[in-house]
Amino acid sequence: MENSEGKNIVAVENDNIEKLDNMVQESKKETDLLDQLSVLREMTRRTGILHEAQILQLQWWPWVVIPHCKDFQIEFSHDNKILQYVIKTKGKPPTKYKKRLEYLANWVKELLGHEYDCRIVENGKVIFRK
Repeated sequence: MENSEGKNIVAVENDNIEKLDNMVQESKKETDLLDQLSVLREMTRRTGILHEAQILQLQWWPWVVIPHCKDFQIEFSHDNKILQYVIKTKGKPPTKYKKRLEYLANWVKELLGHEYDCRIVENGKVIFRK
């Protein structure tokens, strides 16, 4: 059976089913990742320990968000609920710098929990806190 475009309706339906199945599988992967993050976040809340996956995320985000960053350290205090980036920068900050720092802070809160503060110290001066 063909549609008005001359295509086999069964083939079109199969293509659509395959596309839908792929979308469901991708959505499931995203859900699995979010579930895993949720488990790690709860582990951090209970124990104060950061998992390697969280540490890698925390280490890579500054390079993406702060392109003029030359070096940084991460200071984490479970007791005080603070994650602090101590960064050294050189050159001009990118456009929408505060917005970029906001993205970084939001991701820290997503990884660790919303009760954590994210503080950014740039060249010895606190420039952001959320």
